Amino acid sequence: MSLLNHSPSRSRRAVRLTAGIGLLALVPFLISTANTAHAADPIGLGTAEDFSVLAGSGVTNTGVTTLASSVGSHETPTITTDTPFVFGPGATNHAGNAVTQTAKADLLTAYNEAAGAASTSAVPAELNRELPYLAGVYTATSEMQLTGSITLDGGGSNDSVFIFQAGSTLITSSNASVILTNGAQACNVYWQVGSSATFGTGTSFVGNVLAHTSITATTSATFEGRLLANFGAVTLDTNTIRDPGCETGPGGGTDTDATDGAAIDATDATDATDATDATDATDATDAGTDADSAGASAGSITGTTTEAGAQSADNQLGTQAQDSTDNGTDSAIGTDSTTTDLPNTGGAGLLPLLIGLLAAAGGIVLIVSAARTSRGV
Repeated sequence: MSLLNHSPSRSRRAVRLTAGIGLLALVPFLISTANTAHAADPIGLGTAEDFSVLAGSGVTNTGVTTLASSVGSHETPTITTDTPFVFGPGATNHAGNAVTQTAKADLLTAYNEAAGAASTSAVPAELNRELPYLAGVYTATSEMQLTGSITLDGGGSNDSVFIFQAGSTLITSSNASVILTNGAQACNVYWQVGSSATFGTGTSFVGNVLAHTSITATTSATFEGRLLANFGAVTLDTNTIRDPGCETGPGGGTDTDATDGAAIDATDATDATDATDATDATDATDAGTDADSAGASAGSITGTTTEAGAQSADNQLGTQAQDSTDNGTDSAIGTDSTTTDLPNTGGAGLLPLLIGLLAAAGGIVLIVSAARTSRGV
């Protein structure tokens, strides 16, 4: 009789204990999922990856500027410099040739891909803050500004991807800096700029800058990445642009100092005048004039390169249109965002975290219940 009375009770205790332990075992996995559920995917740059600088309406340089990779411009192929560029091995001035035209088409695709990435966190215009940025997609509906320094934390992974979407301009103050740590790599950082980017004197910047219109790098600004402008001009002044080499395999640790970039041999310098003469293409007076184009609320743009070399940007994605001219001022064409800035988790990543906590609570309740039953409570 005793066995008949207590056997079901023991069976129930065993079931509760097993269920409780199982739920507790799920907690680490669910919390880990919360931290990685919204990791961004890398943006494919195609042949634009072979350029340090790409422009739509010409490149102008002052002083000794060092480029790890090539330079090119299309539709306006005018590239002027008062001092020959110092190119890295294999790099050259492609002006507006077929290589540049293919790269520009790939840039347009990459820009739209970056603009279309799903936002994981809305951020204010000023990016400077004490907390590091973890992998994810950060969106500002209008301009982005950087004063001081920010840190991008790879979370121990070389594959961590950071995408910053600026609805209109991106502007850094003098001596602003972006620091990589804990496995973060410059090759996996993307800045999608809805209009134009301006980098202050002495700025130390990392990542691939994909601008709708123009890019201006003021005196002594340095980059580990690329300056890629779709329709406007790129203006340089005694700058250094290093290739953002990518390491593969297990990540972790702190990245090397930003000065560790691709070695550049000064003997490889090529005078910009060795490229196609500017008078053979669009008149040099067209340099610095941004193509008439429209932006979109998400910053997306479309364009088709014709045989004659004309690239149309009239068929734009989105609802907010703007005409962009080379006066250095662009209207906001930002992406509306409904998410909240959650720097440590990334928005909807809270859901699996909450589930993990509930699972832990459920497991504890089941185990306590089993214990109480065993005591006859």
